[in-house]
Amino acid sequence: MIKLIRTIMILITVVLICPVFGYPDIVSTRNGDKLYGKILNPSFALQIPYGQMNIKKEFLKRISYDDSNLGPWAIQSINNDRFSGDLLNENIQLLLDNGNQKTIAKEIVKMVKMETQGPSYRIMTAIFTMNNKDRFSGKLLSSELKVKTGYMLTSIRTEEINRIEFGDDLKADAKIILTNGGLIQGELLIDEIQLSPDSSAELPVVKSEFSRIQFNARKMVLKEYRHLSPSEKDGDGDGVSDMMDRCPHTPWREPVDEFGCSKGIIGKQTETPDAIKNALQQDMDKDGVPDYLDQCRQTPGSAKVDARGCWVIQDILFDFDSDKVKPQYYSVLDDVIVVLKKNPALKIEIRGYADNIGSEKYNQALSKRRARVVKGYMVGKGVEAQKLTAVGYGSKNNIASNETSAGRALNRRIDYIPIKKLSRNIKREKIYGF
Repeated sequence: MIKLIRTIMILITVVLICPVFGYPDIVSTRNGDKLYGKILNPSFALQIPYGQMNIKKEFLKRISYDDSNLGPWAIQSINNDRFSGDLLNENIQLLLDNGNQKTIAKEIVKMVKMETQGPSYRIMTAIFTMNNKDRFSGKLLSSELKVKTGYMLTSIRTEEINRIEFGDDLKADAKIILTNGGLIQGELLIDEIQLSPDSSAELPVVKSEFSRIQFNARKMVLKEYRHLSPSEKDGDGDGVSDMMDRCPHTPWREPVDEFGCSKGIIGKQTETPDAIKNALQQDMDKDGVPDYLDQCRQTPGSAKVDARGCWVIQDILFDFDSDKVKPQYYSVLDDVIVVLKKNPALKIEIRGYADNIGSEKYNQALSKRRARVVKGYMVGKGVEAQKLTAVGYGSKNNIASNETSAGRALNRRIDYIPIKKLSRNIKREKIYGF
């Protein structure tokens, strides 16, 4: 009788833990609920500090939201790569065990956990560690690197390198340790480094975003992206395999034709040359970057943008334990004021930050004072106060390491987030590069 009771208890436990046999995916919400089923989203995208990542579902292990971390979303792949940033998918599509499909807004999601299966095995790869603590494996696409050491220019083949360690200063000076034990230290004469993460498509990354690159590193993986057949690869996640894709870098969620190109722009055989020319020149936000290349299509008028069409504004940095704006940044603030005045509907949140020296409570108050000082400067220049919200974030969301004085100086800053009102709710839209 006792054995029978134990057996029944074990069966009840198994049913409670695995309520959906064959549907192992789990969505945990922020109120503590758990939903079991099968994730239907074909891929997930993140806007990370150094680019945009589209990761196919079969490479995903976990998606989590954490208020205390930069992002605040983090994606972990089945190969234990980690990327953090803003989740671009608005909803999670889940097929429940009863056959019903449920749409879950990302605002209520705490974690999405997916089943991972298959034998693991060891590979030799390069591991990239970023300044924001992201860490992932992949391949460096450059065959050689040029380094300036003093008055000498040196070319180094990547197969000769054991690891590269990047400095904390803004020049991103590098220390290169060779496989033969040699050491070369100097400035990499390249602004962007092309690489291919195992779980995503090729990605150009500015060298200042790197902390370390380790070559010939051993790693246990379940599946390698580069070992997929050409018919399976879809680097930009548009539904057209790389083998057939004439436009392999279309923006996330961009409608495409059968050739993988943006509809009405490139690749449609029915378009006349004049129609294609007009489409290529279309620039809805008038920022000088055509729409088919524009990754930020709602930048306000007169704003300075980068090659991707995103509003670029220099951070305002503060001295230690100070909330006074340095005169050298007045012109930067004046540029923001011009944009605000030319865009009456635009509102921004002014975000103040601090380094980690001092108590959390003190840094929170200091960061808020910094934001208020900037708001006061703008109001004094004629900007309506209701268009500005000043918020202090203390020592959260650091953009550099607090282990060095240079890193702490970068963390004592102000940045801005455009605010767009949607009915009664306020939605904050962070534009990459802003």
